Amino acid sequence: MADLHLSTCKSHEYTLINFICFLLASFSSVALAVFISTTQTYFITDVLQIGENVGSYVGTLGLFDEILSMCLVPLMGVLADRFGSRVVVSSGFLVSGLSLFGFGYFVRTNVVPQMLFWRLVFAAGLTASLGILTVMVIEMNHSGFDLKAYISGFSNSLSPFDRAQEESDAMGGCDGADVHENYLERVDNLNKSRKDGTKVSYMGIMSGLGAVFAVTLLLRLPVFFGKTRPAGSAMRMSYYTVGVGAIVVAVIMWFCSFKSESDISFKDDLFESYAQDNGIREDLVSDSDEEYFSSSTVRETYWTSLKTGFQLSMEDPGILIAYLSGFISRCITIVITLYIPFYVNAYYREIGDCTKSSNDKVDCPESYILSSILTGVANLFGLLLAPISGILVDRLNNYTILISIAAIISTTGFLTFCLITTPDKSVMIYLAASMMGSAQIMFIIISMTMISNITSEDKYRQREGSISGVFAFVGGVGIIFTSFVGGKLADFSPKLPFLLVVVTSIVSLLAVLLLNGHSLKSLCGFSKPSERIEEQDASNLLDYASTRT
Repeated sequence: MADLHLSTCKSHEYTLINFICFLLASFSSVALAVFISTTQTYFITDVLQIGENVGSYVGTLGLFDEILSMCLVPLMGVLADRFGSRVVVSSGFLVSGLSLFGFGYFVRTNVVPQMLFWRLVFAAGLTASLGILTVMVIEMNHSGFDLKAYISGFSNSLSPFDRAQEESDAMGGCDGADVHENYLERVDNLNKSRKDGTKVSYMGIMSGLGAVFAVTLLLRLPVFFGKTRPAGSAMRMSYYTVGVGAIVVAVIMWFCSFKSESDISFKDDLFESYAQDNGIREDLVSDSDEEYFSSSTVRETYWTSLKTGFQLSMEDPGILIAYLSGFISRCITIVITLYIPFYVNAYYREIGDCTKSSNDKVDCPESYILSSILTGVANLFGLLLAPISGILVDRLNNYTILISIAAIISTTGFLTFCLITTPDKSVMIYLAASMMGSAQIMFIIISMTMISNITSEDKYRQREGSISGVFAFVGGVGIIFTSFVGGKLADFSPKLPFLLVVVTSIVSLLAVLLLNGHSLKSLCGFSKPSERIEEQDASNLLDYASTRT
């Protein structure tokens, strides 16, 4: 049976320092994302002194933020392919830190264009640092790194090649499986051999810690600085402080991140493996030969990559459901980080508890505190559920049940939140917030684990870039959808964005039940896939793949 291991031909040493740096990147990038989302409402009201159409302003900022991010995601993949994830992630934190200084110093009078400009600069940096986490997860999973082995005194439990061989043996040759088998069962079986859920949960744990850190400490910085200075100045000092932290993280990333080619890029590995298998010395390979492998016949364009990622999701429900789960997780993230503070701020202003003092100090500290508590509870439960979710994924090996549980928890939590009329006096609102955070982390870990499982298959290994890129793209669509539509709805009622998530959660539940075992093309009555994806590959790749044993 042909067995092509495109991304494991060259083994790179993945150290404990690299792993810790990956955890720090997960922690810091989410902390920055949560900080900017939760403070934008207060920046508009306290710094710019704008009190009307705040929901629309916040939604518009989020919309353009995510549009830019979606445009930059493929570029980050190209940069990671060219320079490695270390350069991308460190540059991202540096740009994010500098943009926070820009917020504090240059934004003085309006949302557009001043605040929008620096939000876009921040978005560029965050896209690099947050978007590259998918690549860093794949680097870790495909490197054979085992934390337990390190603790026991071994540097690596398996080389990347041995790990891939073990997975192939455990699957009994997934490429030869019946094409009519249940798609989700195939992904379930993949996870039985890989156990990627636990590893992905590492990122979930650190992301949860980063979110909790942001809402419990960073969000309270304006209150801390507001004890001795006006509200606007307190907010600016908060942005300066967080900016310094982001720059420090950038320096750490530069010196400690994993230094290698991205696993999403397979060109160089394929070229060297081809040369070795055919007895070609590297120093005897001509420039024209290397140029051939580097040409457009091997390396796809951005648009072709996106098209391929979407086509694969039409033919494989496992990929489509992973995309949908990523979409829902982004929707929940935006509502927790953006619309909980907006709802609380609007509530306190409506009941008249926010009064402007004569010295212009922070006039509504209760709003900051309750916002930080509610978002903190949500992210704390996300943190606590991260390892449990990873264990459940690896133990149950049934994505249909897992996604159904996540959708039910999400629907219940957000619907309960909408029914509460006095958030400052209700105990149920903390239960609702905990369910929101639990659903969020479940969708994140489920979707990331599915992507890691699916891209481990030989038939998808050379499509990691396409699948990961579209996964990030769809997540961006979820953020745009929730930011823009939620912002418009929030101006009518601060609770409507929460109902938006209720609807999307119900849709996800129906989708996983409907698509289980069926491709979208078969459900729509389209013809069977005709190997169009494979025909797009260079003929030399196909010929080479068929000779590998």
